[in-house]
Amino acid sequence: MKYSWAGFWSALWPRKEVIDETNLPLVRAFPTEIEGDVRAALACLPCDPHSLRIGSYTVNVRGETLSIPYRVYHDISKIRLRALSQFQVEIVNCILSRHRDGFVRQRSLEQILGSKHTWVPAFVIQLAGEYVVEILELIDRNLDSFDSQTYSEFVTYNPQFVELTAQRIESYWDCYYRRRTKRADYVGFKILRYLQNLSNKKTHQID
Repeated sequence: MKYSWAGFWSALWPRKEVIDETNLPLVRAFPTEIEGDVRAALACLPCDPHSLRIGSYTVNVRGETLSIPYRVYHDISKIRLRALSQFQVEIVNCILSRHRDGFVRQRSLEQILGSKHTWVPAFVIQLAGEYVVEILELIDRNLDSFDSQTYSEFVTYNPQFVELTAQRIESYWDCYYRRRTKRADYVGFKILRYLQNLSNKKTHQID
């Protein structure tokens, strides 16, 4: 009987995770202290053919600058989560909350809304400043499940980011909803009021 020493040694050492080079920028979307888990999560993602052409936004999480893409373009049918921990799956869901497909964004958002991890608000609040009203309504319905300390800390560290979100909410309401929804009733402003109430410093006063 012949033995494969290569197979023997590979069984003893963990298999090295291989990350498609198009996903490497996503390492910077999360704190360095969880880089090992981020890399494990990224290893389950297929290539993103547009990653090098898509811009990003930056946020401050406990003094560390994170860079998060505006959109990702992964083929979700090729994502395999079986080998990941629950924590690593949450990382994937954060990434997919930036997906080009609004339905994918919404499904991924549902999985992270109640999280207490410090970087999650960077993904959730960004969606509050976008145009898909169903996603805004999902956020609004789940505000009670938000960890107020986590979101309060994020808002305090990122006043400019929250202000930009407020400007986007104002713009989308003005362009698409002004004629059918009162300003005070628009779901985006409800979310914004929640964020403002978490911070002593108001970033964009609601009338």
